[in-house]
Amino acid sequence: MSDDPSTKRPEQSAERDRGISPDATQIGGAPQSNDGKRSYLYHRYQRSKEFLRNTKSDHWLAVGTWVLVILTWSLVRSDQDAFMAANRAWISPSAMHLNRPLESSSLVDVVVFAQDTGRAPATNVAYRFHEFLVKYIPDGSTMTRPINRPNTTCDGLTPTRGEGAVIYPGKTDSFIESDFSDTPGDRAIVIQARTRQKTMIIDGCIAYRTFDSDHISEFRFMLRDVPGPSCIITGVEKIGCAWHFNSTGTGADAN
Repeated sequence: MSDDPSTKRPEQSAERDRGISPDATQIGGAPQSNDGKRSYLYHRYQRSKEFLRNTKSDHWLAVGTWVLVILTWSLVRSDQDAFMAANRAWISPSAMHLNRPLESSSLVDVVVFAQDTGRAPATNVAYRFHEFLVKYIPDGSTMTRPINRPNTTCDGLTPTRGEGAVIYPGKTDSFIESDFSDTPGDRAIVIQARTRQKTMIIDGCIAYRTFDSDHISEFRFMLRDVPGPSCIITGVEKIGCAWHFNSTGTGADAN
């Protein structure tokens, strides 16, 4: 091929006239001048900034979406918990009484009055009692330190599946009788309590189900003796007791 300038292609002559070298670096398949390169690189730089900006926006949008999901779930769960707390069963052991005179029995025989203060029945009810003695607490004393010990009657106690009593909501009390065994230790407790050598404490726990979940209500009462016999039989299956059980302020819990 001849190197005579007159033989150059018309396109190359036109490029030379515009100040563009035929051998200039080509970007994107098109010959570029220095100004063209700068314009192209600036355009790519702006595109990169826009891409990064959009990527960051997408990231924070994803984070915000997850935060919104978590907050929504928390609110729904909170509303559900509030609904269950307002409508479930709540068992309240309100009082305890002797079921027979201590003077005529070697066993501790008591009855607990329990009320469902909630809005749903308490099912599969199970219960447990435990009696023990503490240093004698005189009448009128506010001393509770001797009975400041944990109530363990709920340990291992669960509602009876497919069995157990049902306590319905309302103002009527349900009666739960004690189930103390006849052992030398139990008889010794009765003797020391009725002779005022020591003070009798009775711990207890009621386990039940409501809204497909297990719950407990534990209690503690102290037998408050007064001068005279503990109880007097007034008729057939009728009894009047002067000795009462008082709440101790300790050993009670519920969930």
